[in-house]
Amino acid sequence: MTRTRGSGLRAAVVALAVPGLLVVSACGPDPAADAAPTVFTDWEDPVDAVRTLTYSDDGREVTCTMPDVFADEIVTPSGCAVRFYRKDLMKTAIDLRVGPAHGVWLLTPAEAQEPIVVQRVTGQTLRPDFPPTN
Repeated sequence: MTRTRGSGLRAAVVALAVPGLLVVSACGPDPAADAAPTVFTDWEDPVDAVRTLTYSDDGREVTCTMPDVFADEIVTPSGCAVRFYRKDLMKTAIDLRVGPAHGVWLLTPAEAQEPIVVQRVTGQTLRPDFPPTN
């Protein structure tokens, strides 16, 4: 996916198996085009993951609260109906993706294809998994 500057639209470029054929199609509005930067709170070390994240779903504010142990690859939060990949909730990955200036964080839930615009985030230090798993 690429973002077309100034237009607020994303375009997908797909090369098909037919030699010499290239298809370009618009995918709709870029969800980050008009979004305010994500607000990060309690995000300094020793934070290593997301505790809560808030996004808008059809104008309704939804807050997901993560557990303090990410035991599985897919994390099931409370307070919302979506699940997330553990790797996407780790501070190091988010800082690399969003950057030190903390722009707009687009996060794709585990069972979705379209990202959500995360409005607010709080951090946590994960509790070690007890008993330790081998």
